[in-house]
Amino acid sequence: MRDTFQREIIKISRKKKKLMLLTADLGFGVFDEFEKKFPKKYLNVGVAEQNLIGVSTGLAMSGKIVIAYSIANFLTLRCLEQIRNDAVYHNLNINLVSSGGGYTYGVLGMSHHATEDLSILNSIPNITLAAPSTKWETKMAFNKLISVKGTTYLRLEKNASNLMPLKKKFQLGKLIKYKNGNFLAIICIGGVLSECIKAYNNSEASNSNISIYTLSSLKPINETHLKNVLKKYKFIFTVEENNYLGGLGSTIAYIITKYSLKTKLKIFSTNDRTLKIVGDQNYLRKKIGIDCISICSEIKKVFKLKI
Repeated sequence: MRDTFQREIIKISRKKKKLMLLTADLGFGVFDEFEKKFPKKYLNVGVAEQNLIGVSTGLAMSGKIVIAYSIANFLTLRCLEQIRNDAVYHNLNINLVSSGGGYTYGVLGMSHHATEDLSILNSIPNITLAAPSTKWETKMAFNKLISVKGTTYLRLEKNASNLMPLKKKFQLGKLIKYKNGNFLAIICIGGVLSECIKAYNNSEASNSNISIYTLSSLKPINETHLKNVLKKYKFIFTVEENNYLGGLGSTIAYIITKYSLKTKLKIFSTNDRTLKIVGDQNYLRKKIGIDCISICSEIKKVFKLKI
């Protein structure tokens, strides 16, 4: 995802003269090409994330279109007051872009887990949130967010699928379909799409019964669209590498409740838990129960009920 973002920012910077890229001593060579091509558009503020948002605010107030890049938990949790009071309150064109969403940096311990960022930012009014699942979604989401008036947040992970949707159409707040079925819909956000696809491929159930969607833009949501899709299915699974409180799970539960839909909901998330163990992303997904085996197990239970 990060490489896709890097390529897109170079393309966009050629068109947008007022664009600035700021980072907090991160990149490890990722932005060398950008800095070489656009030295006056690049600024490394050092390991000072709150200062990163402060400088971004000043640049945005002077008319710049700002991209502020850092690791997800540091960019959001450490800078929450600055994001809320400086960027969002003044409706500034600051595009927050993070790497390391979810358990991407799980081997570095819980201090580097980013499993609350989407939930916390989702509670702030007037901000646009996206967490793409594929390289195509990353490209589409970034290009869409950079044109949004106001503050946005793009959450990236280390790896991204090359999978293409059934229809290549990206709209904020709408679902993107990857598999088509008529009984169970699996809706995910972010890199856990790979776990959902593996569960789909390994399921004993007929694939004609299972749909897979992503909701890569968590805020704002298109309630009418979501209602019309959700009501088609008997069962809905939501899968996210994030707390369901304020995340995808609670968003889908809100739609089901508000419109009195009869569909049944199962939520896969970090379950409002903090993992104190150390391990890579795949290991931690398995421990928290958002891996393909856990999803397959629940699929099996659902189709037993169908029979």
